[in-house]
Amino acid sequence: LNYTAGNVSSALVNLTTLPMFSWSILGAKFGFDKSSGALLSASKTTIDYIFNNKIPPKYAKLFETLNDHAQLEHTQAREVLEGRRQTTSDYIGLKARVLDALSIPFQKTEVLNRGATAIAAYDLARGSGMNEQDAIQYAQRTVKEINTSGLSSTAPRYMQHPLGRVFFTFKSFVWNTAFVVARAFHQATKGESPAVRKEAFRQLVGIYGMAMAFAGSKGL
Repeated sequence: LNYTAGNVSSALVNLTTLPMFSWSILGAKFGFDKSSGALLSASKTTIDYIFNNKIPPKYAKLFETLNDHAQLEHTQAREVLEGRRQTTSDYIGLKARVLDALSIPFQKTEVLNRGATAIAAYDLARGSGMNEQDAIQYAQRTVKEINTSGLSSTAPRYMQHPLGRVFFTFKSFVWNTAFVVARAFHQATKGESPAVRKEAFRQLVGIYGMAMAFAGSKGL
């Protein structure tokens, strides 16, 4: 937390999740052009929610489901802050208010990642003919797949142990994305059907393509 608190650059890097993973995973399934438009629109809607607390009625049930599964507001920043609070002063004291303020940049980008991914996934699923409940479940699963479980209690067992939380709290996203990429590699070569193999290959193209684009931009 000491390295990310109040750090705008860390928050901006955190936003690369949207083009690298959300766009790649949704694009592989629904088409990259459609996913680009859906993510752009979803990002605008989520930003309005973050700053004005406005949720369009058609997404009310989606956001309720995300919050029920700790996939929207319960971010990694909040998990770390809540885990270190032991006394009343840790919640209402000056230090608590300062830490809350410093966590805003990273915490808000986490909400943007989750909210935009969920809305885009929901809209694309609905556009493909999926009913509302199935679209909500698909969106919730997609957000969890990309942004981890959201709660230590629902994370893998070795990450719930005190030592596991110490060593892996800030590594959970890394392990999660490594699993997503590894699974895509496996499905691209040994998927149970040509459609699955094709989708997995498209995911890899999107993920590695965006990774190279960001690496090139950094080099320039």
